Amino acid sequence: MRRLRALGAQSDGGGAWRPPVAPSDHPPASRPQALPHHSINFRPAGCTGKEEGDAGDAAKPTEVAASHVLVAYKGASRADPSITRSKEEAKTRADSLRQQIVDEAKDFATVARENSDGPSKTKGGDLGKFTFETMAKAFSEAAFALDVGGVSEVVETPFGFHIIKRTE
Repeated sequence: MRRLRALGAQSDGGGAWRPPVAPSDHPPASRPQALPHHSINFRPAGCTGKEEGDAGDAAKPTEVAASHVLVAYKGASRADPSITRSKEEAKTRADSLRQQIVDEAKDFATVARENSDGPSKTKGGDLGKFTFETMAKAFSEAAFALDVGGVSEVVETPFGFHIIKRTE
């Protein structure tokens, strides 16, 4: 009966079997070399990586509409000179206002009208529609990530702390 040798197994010529050679037992020149992971392209030519019907970037809007509550602090960009609260106090206040909106179901527009330090406070925080590039990066990242009707976590920008509600 013929015996099959294990893949990579060695024979000493006399029929004695030896286990396969470990890669570290190869001389350096004959050791298999791993390819760098970035040099391998598994995508067929012309394939974008998106399947037909994939939401991908197509689902990302080019503009959104949102409202916000701004809690500014002394030293924040464009902060009214009458604002004296510290950055820490502003963050605490923003967290509290967000809790009122999310946990206590207070009306967003009312909270904005009564508490926002931004010029949109008279419109209940309504900013209308805007593109990603229009707003500060952190603000846009949060606003564009929200579902319509969603309320963000507290977002910090150079202007202060924001609570954002996406409206469209």
